[in-house]
Amino acid sequence: MSDGCGPVTARTQEDFAYAHVACAYEELSQGKRTIVVPGDGVRMAGLDVTAVASANRFIRTNLPGGGRANAACAGVPQKKERSYIDPDNGESARFVMTMAGFARSISGISRGTASSI
Repeated sequence: MSDGCGPVTARTQEDFAYAHVACAYEELSQGKRTIVVPGDGVRMAGLDVTAVASANRFIRTNLPGGGRANAACAGVPQKKERSYIDPDNGESARFVMTMAGFARSISGISRGTASSI
């Protein structure tokens, strides 16, 4: 199969559609994207946003107030990267956003899709 971005190898129509959207995103975002590295701050009015992971690399120090084990995760085995539907999941950027004392961990864009955790 092919589209305006050149030949596309896709097993399903959904894969082809995804490749088309990803290609369009790449084209439209040329020169407008910022690639973050762990520890980078992202400027947003009224928010403190810190990249904690990107390209399968992670921050090496705790954020203020962090570093304690999450009791809700006790006894939960860590998943292997290959067990996810999207094997590129570890390449996603991850952020911690704080606003007026409220913190939220969010997942960034991975291969053109966004989700929150």
